[in-house]
Amino acid sequence: MHGFAYMDTQVLAIQRYEPAVSTSTLAPSALSASSTGSGDSWVERIESLNRLHELKDDWDGDGAIAPRNDLLSSAKALLLGMRKNGWVAPTGVAAGPNGTVLIDWQNEKNYFEVEVVAPFQAEWMASIPGKPPEHGKGVDLNASEMLRRVMSA
Repeated sequence: MHGFAYMDTQVLAIQRYEPAVSTSTLAPSALSASSTGSGDSWVERIESLNRLHELKDDWDGDGAIAPRNDLLSSAKALLLGMRKNGWVAPTGVAAGPNGTVLIDWQNEKNYFEVEVVAPFQAEWMASIPGKPPEHGKGVDLNASEMLRRVMSA
């Protein structure tokens, strides 16, 4: 079975996240009771992700590829793992033009993005004005630390 690596804030160790429930049938109400982050923000991001299932190829009129179900399921597993482990709720979830799933965090000037590029594979990019963009692969301790830096800068 596959899973994303994540930072468990309780034991400070890299582990693998496997959702205990089927992420394809998880209702938003199942996400609303949490001690981490704003429950409403997480529910909104899951609902945004669920709407991506409706996209068809050429959804933007410029030939964009609709995300495959396996990428959408992987993105949902990733969101659930992030939420479980205390990540701040993302500000957006969207389809990329090449069939990927984009998860982003933005504040007034900074930007952090995770792109689900294949089942259970992700890449990230961080942008802070005045610094060159930083890139990485995987959603691990490095990504978690970079997100913290981006959102606090």
